[in-house]
Amino acid sequence: RTHFVLSVSAGKDLGAILDALLPLAAEVTLTRAEPRRSLDPAQIAAAVRQAAPGLPLRVVPNPHLALRAAAQALGPGDCLCATGSVYLAGIARDVLRGAGW
Repeated sequence: RTHFVLSVSAGKDLGAILDALLPLAAEVTLTRAEPRRSLDPAQIAAAVRQAAPGLPLRVVPNPHLALRAAAQALGPGDCLCATGSVYLAGIARDVLRGAGW
C-alpha cells in the first residue's frame, strides 16, 4: 500500500498529477510545502474528492506534521511517497531522517 504526502505548486497541472498518482494511492495526505508557491491543500482535497471519492485523505497544512502523521500511519509493508514539490522532498528528507528513517 502506498501513502502519498502531496503538495503542488501553483501553476502545475493538478489534474495530470492526480491522474498519475491516485490510481496508486491507498491514502493521501495533502499539505502546503511552501506558503507562497504551493496550492492551498483544501483546493487539492476538493480535486482529489472529485477524482477519487472513496480514497482516504487528510489535510494537514503544516508539511512537517503531515509527513510525521503519514509516517506514523504506515503499516507493515506500506510505502510512503512525498511528492508533487521539490520543497516537500527537502522537508521530507529532514523530517524522516530525524525520525530515524
